Amino acid sequence: MFNFKSFQNFAQELDSLSLLGSENAIKLLNDWQMIESKELAKVAIGRIKTIDQFEKYIKANASETKVIQKFLEEFPWLLDSKCQNLNVK
Repeated sequence: MFNFKSFQNFAQELDSLSLLGSENAIKLLNDWQMIESKELAKVAIGRIKTIDQFEKYIKANASETKVIQKFLEEFPWLLDSKCQNLNVK
């Protein structure tokens, strides 16, 4: 998740704090939840677009070796949800 700029910014802010009191800790945890929710929503939207594109390829009877195979190599999570590839289009 640290390839997302918002996570990097959050980590830098956390690093810069010299004293993490209970008030700051609660604020940071709330901020983290908001950042994480926004980024995961972007991933979900991207994955839906990827699934829609895959469906178009199937309906158009796209070449299995020239199109489908390459698409599945780029987005292996379509076949195995345990893949952590976060590539989205």
